[in-house]
Amino acid sequence: LSLVRDIIKALYPAYSGSAEKYLSGNYAYFCNMFIADKAIFCDYSEWLFTILSEYTKQKPFEMHYPREQGKIAERLFGIYMTYLKDNTDIPWAEMPRAHFSSVNGTTTKNMSFNKLWYRLCPPNSIRRGIVRKIIHK
Repeated sequence: LSLVRDIIKALYPAYSGSAEKYLSGNYAYFCNMFIADKAIFCDYSEWLFTILSEYTKQKPFEMHYPREQGKIAERLFGIYMTYLKDNTDIPWAEMPRAHFSSVNGTTTKNMSFNKLWYRLCPPNSIRRGIVRKIIHK
């Protein structure tokens, strides 16, 4: 993320404060889901893909890992949303994300739907990574 921070400082210095606020906070937006009018969506898309393109050009090859761009994009969405909330008068609302443990009466075996699993092994934690490696061997 330090490279992403540097890119934001160079290309979009107005977003630097929002980047620091969001990345040092304890709140996160996941799944890159939002509803916006066309102007905001286009502005966000240009901002996001400019940063991701520059990141791809600058990052060392050995830094590649699965779903890398998606994970970075989730952080970037949080920065963009923080910027909008703090620096514009655009009306916004946040809705909770829902997980369905059963669909049409069929229970899923996906452990990400388990509340205890989330408490013991929160997303992106070292503990979760170790348990997943053991389960998927």
